[in-house]
Amino acid sequence: PDGTPDPRVFHIYGAVDGTQLTYDPAGLGAATIDQGKMIEIRTSDAFVVKSQDSDHPFALFTYMTGAGDSDTTASDYDPNWVGGWGDPDFVRIPPPPQYLSHYVFFTDPTYPFTMLTVTRQKVMGAFADVTLDCLGTIPAGDWQPVGTSGQYEIAFEKLVDHWNSGIGTCNNGVHVMDSANQFGVWVWGWGSDDTSTGWVSYGYPAGEAILPINNVIIE
Repeated sequence: PDGTPDPRVFHIYGAVDGTQLTYDPAGLGAATIDQGKMIEIRTSDAFVVKSQDSDHPFALFTYMTGAGDSDTTASDYDPNWVGGWGDPDFVRIPPPPQYLSHYVFFTDPTYPFTMLTVTRQKVMGAFADVTLDCLGTIPAGDWQPVGTSGQYEIAFEKLVDHWNSGIGTCNNGVHVMDSANQFGVWVWGWGSDDTSTGWVSYGYPAGEAILPINNVIIE
């Protein structure tokens, strides 16, 4: 009711018995998971989760919770609070081995807010620049470390804000992103009560390498 964003919800699904999970930051969830089991994590912070080896894969999804209500009961707590910012959605998180170095994707022009989540990892001890067609190189100051290992960074680039360009010359439509190394991109769009588009949202990974990364057969 105070307008503070809810933590995102993450679900980890096990594929192999005895899968051992390591988190960075540590302690976010259960240390082991078996086939067909699920672990739920709620956090507002980016994190890394790994299993002991490629023979113990798992699936990771992220969920956005509901937007709340804009009725008078909610406004009793905070008169500036407005409901309708987005709505429930869930998005699969492809693992780094399936990242690409070139993406072409589309952002929906019927949504007044559009955000990109971009992740990159060190290759031979260094991070490579990532470029977005309507912005150029993502500024160094936009990148934030993920966990404590120093191997991953994340950036959030708002393309559209209340129907207006959020960064550079960006707007909704077709976009292209490139880097010398593989990186991950997720697209998010949502509405709001103050733009008469409340209680809607979508999200999806902008692409992935469709290739086998383990030899596990689930029976």
